[in-house]
This record gives sequence, structure tokens and C-alpha cells, in this order.
Amino acid sequence: MDFLQGNNLRLDFGEEYNDVTFITFLPLIDTVPIKIRTHEMLRLSEQTDAYLEIYVIWNPVSKKIAIYDVEHDDLYDISPFDEFLKNSGRYLQNLLDGDLEVLMERNETEGR
Repeated sequence: MDFLQGNNLRLDFGEEYNDVTFITFLPLIDTVPIKIRTHEMLRLSEQTDAYLEIYVIWNPVSKKIAIYDVEHDDLYDISPFDEFLKNSGRYLQNLLDGDLEVLMERNETEGR
């Protein structure tokens, strides 16, 4: 999680993805504890483009980055932090396209 201690906490995706162009993260010291259902997690994202109700969180149980859709109360464990940083635009676009379940099935079969 060294990334969250750095100065550049914004990832820009350019025109590669239609619906999401950037994500900004909170500095590590400003991350927000959040209770989702019965689990304590840590909100890492400050803003996900125009989607105010989509959070990137740390799930300490799975030790993975997860995406939480507040509006639909959907929680998706995604990947380890480093992999999420490399593919975050694709993961978020898949969520918005309703294709995240397919990605999750692939991650489970590949042992991610």
C-alpha cells in the first residue's frame, strides 16, 4: 500500500474506457473505516469519476481490494492491491457494464 503514501493518488484511464475516466484515492492516513453488512473494511477511494456511490475498499478478510456499489449494496472482491492498480479501469468499467460477475468467476478459477 505504498501507493497510498505517495503524492500522486489519481489514476487516469484516458479514452480506453467509456464510462470511467479516473479514480482518486485517499491518502493512507485519511482512509475511512466503513462497515458493510457485518464486516469492518477500509474505504480507499475518494472519488470514482462521477460515480459517488462506488467505493474502492480494502477487505481485510480476503486481503483484497473490493468494489462496493452503495446503491445496490453489492460487494465484489477483486484482486490484490498491485493488480488492482494495473487493471482498475477495466474492473470499474466491467462493474458499470454489469460484467463484473464474469470477471469474478475468472479470478476465482485462476486463484486470484
